[in-house]
Amino acid sequence: MLRKTIKSVILCIFFIILGFMVMNGLKAMKKEVAKVSEGQVSQIKVTTQTLTAIQENVQVSNYGNIQPRVTLSINSELNGRILYIAPDLLEGNAIPKGTLLFKIDDQDYKLAQERAEIAIKAQNIALASLDIEAENIERNLGVLRKQLEITEKELKRYEILLQDKSVSPSEFNTLEKSQQAALAAVISAENSKRLLPTRREQIQAQIAQETVALNLAKANMARTTLSAPFTGRILKKYAELGQYVRTGDKLSEIYDTSSLEVKIPLSMSEIQWVLPEFYNAFLNPSIDSDKVQINAPAVWISLIHGTETVFWYGKLVRLGSEMDTSTRTLTAIVEIAENDPRNPKMNPRLLKGMFVKAVFEAVALQKIYKIPRNLVTNGNSVYLVKDGKLRIQPISIMRVQQDFVYVHKGIQEQDELITSILSNVVDGMPVVVMNSISEKQAK
Repeated sequence: MLRKTIKSVILCIFFIILGFMVMNGLKAMKKEVAKVSEGQVSQIKVTTQTLTAIQENVQVSNYGNIQPRVTLSINSELNGRILYIAPDLLEGNAIPKGTLLFKIDDQDYKLAQERAEIAIKAQNIALASLDIEAENIERNLGVLRKQLEITEKELKRYEILLQDKSVSPSEFNTLEKSQQAALAAVISAENSKRLLPTRREQIQAQIAQETVALNLAKANMARTTLSAPFTGRILKKYAELGQYVRTGDKLSEIYDTSSLEVKIPLSMSEIQWVLPEFYNAFLNPSIDSDKVQINAPAVWISLIHGTETVFWYGKLVRLGSEMDTSTRTLTAIVEIAENDPRNPKMNPRLLKGMFVKAVFEAVALQKIYKIPRNLVTNGNSVYLVKDGKLRIQPISIMRVQQDFVYVHKGIQEQDELITSILSNVVDGMPVVVMNSISEKQAK
């Protein structure tokens, strides 16, 4: 038992002595590392860039799909069998404006047109006959009135003779009957004359009705041919030659290639640069943003074509009506005039659905410093050389664009920006500048 206790004490003493020896060794190693680090700090070599304030246009870019501004569905406007379809009416083909696309059987509408024309001709003949009848009634009425006047005078003479018994009552009655017959003839002629305007209106109304039928027949005749309303490209074809179609049946779809659009999502921070007037009005409730005069920026539309990138001119024409709730962006609608003479003639044709990039030439930044993004620390600071020592300088970043940041506060002209990639630096540590270049040379 005593022997075990002595052995335990000896082991404890041994481990304590071993622990002291390890601690002393670690301290010695730490001092050596510190000495080596101090020697290295004193010999840090860096490259620098002399800062110069510049003026540069901000560019905002994003992507979107090309969509036609006008897409039209070609529908049948009447019933009939398709007798003709344009040979080039196939999906993807370009169709010039005015090209005959479909021809529908027009036989029924030709007959309707001929029937209306014949009916109008008949009514015009009836109207001419009525004019002749009116002239005859007028002449006949004059004769009848004259006869009535003579008969009435003779009747008055007979009344006197009857009193003198120079004529018999039967002769007087006969003459009175003749006077009544003459009066009835005049009244009948006058009634016929009074009916002439009504009969004329009836004939004219019939002519008007048949004219409507004729115009409808002509309109239907025109509807039997369907032509391209603009220069475009065929999206879909739904009908075939010989097919019987009804009013409203869809025959094809075509879109206008002269006016294409691309919808580009922009965040409010991007709109700040693209449309500063709208952005400021949007933030100010006292200003009606719908009435603000907006200076639309220039827009370039680019597409990777093979091994090259091709460009088109674009124009910002309007903004979307609402913010996208999922991306918190507002849609900027850019119109692309494919036939703009400023576009390169060798550009490929733009098609619906193409994925393109839109670059907006936004506002110009004045007196700013353009610094490579990798030279900015996570704390928005940069490393400068002042009096042979490294200085950690906080900066205020105005905008980040691709691989660069635009700084407007924290640095100034002729500052020496360290372009070497450093780690574990301390403010005030000595540095040796290997070479110094200007900002323009750095670009």
